[in-house]
Amino acid sequence: MIILPNNEGLGFRLDGYNNAILSDRMNESEFKHTVYELSKICSLEFGKKLHREKTDPFLNEKRMLLYNIPILMLAILLFSLRVFDVVIDSYTFEIGVAFLGIDILAVLINFIRSQIKKPDLTSFTEATYNTLSAKL
Repeated sequence: MIILPNNEGLGFRLDGYNNAILSDRMNESEFKHTVYELSKICSLEFGKKLHREKTDPFLNEKRMLLYNIPILMLAILLFSLRVFDVVIDSYTFEIGVAFLGIDILAVLINFIRSQIKKPDLTSFTEATYNTLSAKL
C-alpha cells in the first residue's frame, strides 16, 4: 500500500486508509496515529537538516584564529620595544618569542583540528529513510 504525501510540506496524508486492505491489520484510528507519527518524524528530520545547514562546522577554529590576533600583536609590540631600545635590561624579547611561539602552536593545532574534523554530511533522504524504517 502506498500512502501519498501531503501537499503542505513534509509528511503524509491521513486519508489514505483502505478498509479492504488494512481492516484485518489495524483500524482507521491506529492508521491515522501511525501516519501522524511518521509525518512527525519527517518534520523532525527536516529540522535537523536545517540545523546542519545553518551550523558552521568550523566555528571554533575561526574563533581560535580571532583570538590569535591579539597575541600576535602583543608579540610584535614586545619585539618593537626591544628593537627600538625603549626597554633595556628586561625580558621583553624573550616574552615576545614566547607569545609568538604560543601563537604559532595555536595556529598549528587549529590547522590540524580543521583537517581532522569532518562536517556532518548526512543526506536528508537517507536519515529520514533510516528513521522511518526503524520506527516501522
